[in-house]
Amino acid sequence: MPTVEQDLFSTVPKKDYLDFFEKEKPQYNKIVDFLEFKKEDISKAVGVPLSSVR
Repeated sequence: MPTVEQDLFSTVPKKDYLDFFEKEKPQYNKIVDFLEFKKEDISKAVGVPLSSVR
């Protein structure tokens, strides 16, 4: 019987089609640009002051 994890990740491709990773490390700037996030969005999402977001 498949586990919840297997079901959840079975739809995630193995290949990084959007080029978000380099040597298995996320390229945060590419992800932020793709999602069109503003500094305010990132500050709120990760719970840090706006002045801490570069």
